[in-house]
Amino acid sequence: MNFLQPHPDPQIAGIVSELTAQLRRLSEHPNELLAALQANQPLPAGDLPEGKNPDELYQIAARLCDEGEFAHALPIALHLAGRSERDTRYAFLAGSCLQRLDHPHAALGMFGLSTFNEGESPTPGPLLRAGECLAAMGLKDRAIEAFEAAVEIARFDSEYAQLQDIALEKAALLRSAH
Repeated sequence: MNFLQPHPDPQIAGIVSELTAQLRRLSEHPNELLAALQANQPLPAGDLPEGKNPDELYQIAARLCDEGEFAHALPIALHLAGRSERDTRYAFLAGSCLQRLDHPHAALGMFGLSTFNEGESPTPGPLLRAGECLAAMGLKDRAIEAFEAAVEIARFDSEYAQLQDIALEKAALLRSAH
């Protein structure tokens, strides 16, 4: 069953439908997914929609998120997160969609993948979002740790001052709730 109404733009509706079908096919082969994860290989994400490249898909999904269309953006973002490019933006976008759709556990995994993909140069954004997911799951101590890690990373770059303030505030709120 499909509870998602097609997007009013036929091109976007086609992309969402095609990528949703690919994701469903992937879910029918959990052993392939597990083998790829265990080998630290890209997931067998499937083909790109005809005439689209990953950056174009990312722009579409980001625009859908900006419009609050998280359910339509999610199949695109999940497809991108599983691709071999391992672009940190893709996993972050998928995590953001999942978080907005009230799936904090799944979102946490995507924010972890985003941080992993950043390698030796992590940014505070995925950690801040991971802290929000952990808090939503009732894991306050772990959420505080994630917020504190975001604060520490943000201290090294003034570009992240606002994220640092948000993480500090969220950690303080959780501490006061103990």
